[in-house]
Amino acid sequence: MQQVLDYLTANPTHLIIAGVILAVLFFAVVKKVIQLIIVAVIVLALHLAYVTYVSAETRATIKESVKSGAGKVLEAGEKTGERIKK
Repeated sequence: MQQVLDYLTANPTHLIIAGVILAVLFFAVVKKVIQLIIVAVIVLALHLAYVTYVSAETRATIKESVKSGAGKVLEAGEKTGERIKK
């Protein structure tokens, strides 16, 4: 590693070229990370929208099921009460 540093400090042209290459690589990595973050935010937003949409339908279905289930339980309770009285 020390040899590489000595070589680059001895040749300023190669040092500039290495610096440019490192800068290009750094900015390429930063660009990819930003793109990844943007995609993750879009996917998260779509997921939240989907969950919100589905949960509205699910709530309606649950309320409907609870109402019909409660009616069936009451009917079964009345029938059981009548059977016990007999």
